[in-house]
Amino acid sequence: MQLSLGIDEKAIKDGFRRAKEDIQTNTDKIIELQQQIISLQNQLHAIQEKVGRDNLPNSSVTPHQQDIKATIKSVLDEMTVRPRNISISNGLNKKDIVKSKILETISDQQEPLPRLKEIIVDEQGFCSKASFYRYIEELKQDGKIIMDSNTTGTTVRRNKIQVIG
Repeated sequence: MQLSLGIDEKAIKDGFRRAKEDIQTNTDKIIELQQQIISLQNQLHAIQEKVGRDNLPNSSVTPHQQDIKATIKSVLDEMTVRPRNISISNGLNKKDIVKSKILETISDQQEPLPRLKEIIVDEQGFCSKASFYRYIEELKQDGKIIMDSNTTGTTVRRNKIQVIG
């Protein structure tokens, strides 16, 4: 069927269908890359804790250690991806994605709340600080996380016993 402007309606619909498929493919790739970034940042954080960032005097640093240190610094410098505009059309909204990122980040370990906020808000830019704390409270109320407070601060861990409600 031809529209009054001489444009093929079927071609337009096909073009929109292809564009929608391309958007979904790219969205899936973005989510996968964001998960890889979080994983790499967690690995990097663990390495930094083991090695210490700048705790060795230069005279005792071997060339190999200097190379490792330079590599860590360059990886840190390159990790400036800030996926601030998360828009997903596969049934998940930004809130669900950020909450799943929080759960992924704490997976099976206890994470200090300030460090978790640093990863999700400051490094990854998934949400604002206010939204982050609201999502933490929702996850706590849903029984998905447990918060422990002591003299050294607040830590967050996954609740291994899921609340059925």
